[in-house]
Amino acid sequence: MSLLELGCGNGRDAVFFAENGIHVTGIDQVSEEIDFLNRRYSKNNLKFVCDDFTQIEKLNGLFDSIYSRFTFHAITEKQENQVLLWVKKNLRVGGLFFLEVRSTKDKLFELGDPVADEKYARITTHYRRFSDFDIIKQKIIDLGFSLIFSVEDANLAIYGDENPIIIRIIAKAG
Repeated sequence: MSLLELGCGNGRDAVFFAENGIHVTGIDQVSEEIDFLNRRYSKNNLKFVCDDFTQIEKLNGLFDSIYSRFTFHAITEKQENQVLLWVKKNLRVGGLFFLEVRSTKDKLFELGDPVADEKYARITTHYRRFSDFDIIKQKIIDLGFSLIFSVEDANLAIYGDENPIIIRIIAKAG
């Protein structure tokens, strides 16, 4: 099974999947982190690529799964639409798309300063774009995916004292 992780950051999730027998490609644009990860992990089923996941046309190929956890918050809605279309084109029929994003119902959405021309973006400690549950689900359905699982709730990504309201979606490519 092959999995592409969009915005792999420190590689934690990619390493977990690889340790469980999945062939993983992690992509992130921080070259120092990618260089470190490639030196640190020499598994045959794990590789890291330095690139911007919103412009990864050179990684065209079919994957069994594509995984995005807390990465869509860092991109504009236009980029999100491009990435979703890319995911649709590069996911095998029957393949799974896993998405986790912060919801517009999260308290940080109300605390942040609005960003011009981005309805759901706010400046908190940095740029963050939040997702509307119904809108993101409809975008995915409109691309021909079927929703296997979708939830919007707290208690799904607790980190320290933070308990954000997030959206989790698992969609199957048609």
